[in-house]
Amino acid sequence: MTIEERSSDEEIFLRKRFAATKGAWLIAAGVGSVCLGLAGLALAVVTRAGPLRLQAMFTMPVILGIGLIGAGWSILMRTPRKVVVNQEGLWLETARGQRGVRWDEVGCALLGMAGWKYQSTLYVVDVNGKLIIMIDDSFNMSGQMRLAIIGRVELECDDAAERFRIRRGRGAAVFGIIFGCVMALGSVFVAWSTRQEQLGERALKQNPVFAQAEIVRKYVAPNGIARRIEYRIQSEGRSATRNVEVDQRLWNASIEGALTPVIHVKGDPGFSRLVRGEVRERDPTKTPIGGFGLAAADGVLSLGLIAAGVLLWNGWEIHIDSNRCKWSIKRFGTLVSKSSLP
Repeated sequence: MTIEERSSDEEIFLRKRFAATKGAWLIAAGVGSVCLGLAGLALAVVTRAGPLRLQAMFTMPVILGIGLIGAGWSILMRTPRKVVVNQEGLWLETARGQRGVRWDEVGCALLGMAGWKYQSTLYVVDVNGKLIIMIDDSFNMSGQMRLAIIGRVELECDDAAERFRIRRGRGAAVFGIIFGCVMALGSVFVAWSTRQEQLGERALKQNPVFAQAEIVRKYVAPNGIARRIEYRIQSEGRSATRNVEVDQRLWNASIEGALTPVIHVKGDPGFSRLVRGEVRERDPTKTPIGGFGLAAADGVLSLGLIAAGVLLWNGWEIHIDSNRCKWSIKRFGTLVSKSSLP
């Protein structure tokens, strides 16, 4: 259908003015959040942050940023600026150009919950299961627009709807499964690190080895408060370095190149402590409860992401009923057409 073929009984719907601005702001906020996460990762590496702080400084900002970028991109590129509805079909004006769609090219229409605000959205799909248009509250008179389209959709093609469900969920499914697997590996690593920490502390108490370590670096942490030294141990034919926060007294007495007394695990100088002046970390993940608790929480979350990814891959969704405070697993979207209107 071309522009010239548009009939006189058409209804014209325009995207809200602030929609494009909102999309741009969402993308900008997403990029900023990802950059903040990368900066947090660099800071976490320099300050040797624990797993909990690493999650807060890197993982969460990056996840939020990716979600914001996706939402903004969807508004700018996938939401038409103008939609014309008439007896012949739909005429769409998007950022990529103009196109017309006849009603006999429409395979079905589905109502589903979507978007970062989890709002009711109408999906118009062609006979091959490809999305034609997605209608949410980005349009003026979006409710009237949905009725105008649903009232002209004759088909309820189950095959087209099924192909669309599968196609729609694949991208999110891949992201969920990959990120879930990464989090699962992180959970195993946190649990292993916590176990090694506890075994090292026990060995250090039961059979410590006294040695002298060389102070190789003395500096103030990026936060401008913590005073730290880096020392090197050479004992039992092995060598290791460690970076640690120290109190004011040891800081004043420390000189690069000088020696300081330490204790380490027999056969493993990599696990050591200063004899005096060390400031013990207050990271809750360094405790058995905190470390194993974080590993368990990450494990549960990773399993949830993987399970959600598998559901999305097969066209299912976790449906949340905010009115009844209930959730259920169901096929995505509800088929609607002219016959479903009262």
